[in-house]
Amino acid sequence: MTVQLAARCRVDGAPPTQPRADGVRTYEHLTSTSPRTAGTLYDVFPGGCISYRFSFVLGPSIELIQQFESAVGLYSRQQLRQDLKRKLGVELTS
Repeated sequence: MTVQLAARCRVDGAPPTQPRADGVRTYEHLTSTSPRTAGTLYDVFPGGCISYRFSFVLGPSIELIQQFESAVGLYSRQQLRQDLKRKLGVELTS
């Protein structure tokens, strides 16, 4: 799995799927289902995009996809600001 953070991304041809967080549009583009399950998942939000490229051998791929989808958490900037201040005493500037 490869995770890339970017200011924007192109989701051409990727159909929308269940959003992974509030305020996020999620798309999934499968490039192969045999002999490997491969493709890219995109989380698009105001000001950015996270793309997750994956390629798994056939078998327990559904479980692997669920594990990789939960590997990167999505937080609003406001939530991140509050957590950093509460846990570390750090102020996040704009």
